[in-house]
Amino acid sequence: GATVVCIALLVYFIHHISTGIQISTLAASVRHELRERLDEAYPLESAVQLAGLDRWPEPSATRRVRAESDGYVSDVALDDLVQATKRHDARLALLVRPGTFVVSDDPLAEVAADAPDELDAAIARAITIGDERTPYQDVEYLARQLTDIAVRALSTGVNDPHTAVVAVDALIAAFTPTAGRPEPQTVVLDDGGAPRVRVLRRAWSETVVDAVDTIRVCASDDPLVMRRLIELIERLADRVTDADRRRALRSAADRVVASLEGNTMIDADRDARVSVDVPVRWSDLDAYGHVNNAALLTLLEEARISAFWAGPGAEHPTAVLESGPNAPQHTVIAAQRVEYRREIPHLRDPLEVSLWIGRMGGASLE
Repeated sequence: GATVVCIALLVYFIHHISTGIQISTLAASVRHELRERLDEAYPLESAVQLAGLDRWPEPSATRRVRAESDGYVSDVALDDLVQATKRHDARLALLVRPGTFVVSDDPLAEVAADAPDELDAAIARAITIGDERTPYQDVEYLARQLTDIAVRALSTGVNDPHTAVVAVDALIAAFTPTAGRPEPQTVVLDDGGAPRVRVLRRAWSETVVDAVDTIRVCASDDPLVMRRLIELIERLADRVTDADRRRALRSAADRVVASLEGNTMIDADRDARVSVDVPVRWSDLDAYGHVNNAALLTLLEEARISAFWAGPGAEHPTAVLESGPNAPQHTVIAAQRVEYRREIPHLRDPLEVSLWIGRMGGASLE
């Protein structure tokens, strides 16, 4: 009898584990949590008293409260900040929000120059900084998880548009209930009606549009996924009443249509790219006077180093990756794929190479 029970428990356990790791199950779990967090971020009735910026008097002189460690802002205890500012009869303007990555000495908040030092300590206690982003207050992080599911499904190695559609459907279900709700105001009042904290918010439409644009770039040759993105925008637009949100969705729809029609590199994508000039050397040429196919990888390497590696003489704002044996992180090339369209002759002028980050993960980027 005991043996039968053990076998039954093992079968149940295996079934439970196999079900739990299915992409559809993971997407559903993230969808439910994203929907809950959006409901909290854009409530029908706010749990705190809010006001517009017209209630925020700018101080004549300010000082900044700075981070004491590196990491992601995972939690902002707004109630504690309101109580602390009320106790010291002060005000503070937050310069970060959940999901913001900070390094030590980055500014977290701005207070009046004559605010007591005790307020700085209260601010540091109310803003939690950790090594990883968390879904508790970070709507963008949850939306990015669904976006990453779609992007990975559309990668060359996976090529699973059905899973990408599942992720887009999850985004539709998560964002639709809050599409018609207004943006919360940014000034938090205390129980006496005095302005105490000015928060930093990300617009609802920015999170939606980021998800659409990221998936669009990877799905430009997949009509099934692109049509689902159009459906996402249409469903949200049916409920949106805010003019700014409507304009943002319309612009995103125009980009999807342009990509679907074959314009894979539209102006909005081009603006996000880094252009690097790389000289073509005589030794890069083959017997036909063209850049050798193997030498092309070296030219791409030089462009990549110039665009993304920090160091003396770095010219691009994207050059943030430290290099060298003592760097805090090391970068390696996991895979390279080159599709040759036409030959590159010897050029007196440098070759213009465009680079961009198509996807950023926890320990990798493409």
